[in-house]
Amino acid sequence: MLKAQIDTMPIYILGSIILLLILIFGYNSVSRLGETGAQVSSLKLAEELKADVKSMSLDYGSSKVSSYSVPEGISEICFTDAAGSPLLVPASSCSNANDYPTARLFSQDAPDKNVFFIGGTLKGLDKLDKLHLGGCTFLCFKEFISRISIRIEGLGVKALIKKV
Repeated sequence: MLKAQIDTMPIYILGSIILLLILIFGYNSVSRLGETGAQVSSLKLAEELKADVKSMSLDYGSSKVSSYSVPEGISEICFTDAAGSPLLVPASSCSNANDYPTARLFSQDAPDKNVFFIGGTLKGLDKLDKLHLGGCTFLCFKEFISRISIRIEGLGVKALIKKV
């Protein structure tokens, strides 16, 4: 090897190390960005649910079917009502807690929360005021083509959540 070639070798090694560090940092940043996007989508879904339940709870006798875009990774949304409100819907329209063991487990661990976003594991939970399940203690909706449709009926003080 020539002396000039030996002198440039440390420059190539240093340049390769810097390039490798830039690639690693970039990969980590992009992967964190995707996780943050999923969290923002879950929060947006929770806020849309809150707004719809709040607006419909004040409008006695009205009913609407709302369709929500479900973030990637969430396969179902479950609502719980541990108080067991008076029965307003047929018992057959309620979900069986045994069919949703993940949601049942989280509802026991967080009794102050009544909305659970499930996707293999818990993806999010929230508290919806003015929520009524019509006597069901458990009501779950599975996503279909990244959407969930829910019927919301105004009861004057609360909003009744039903399956479509």
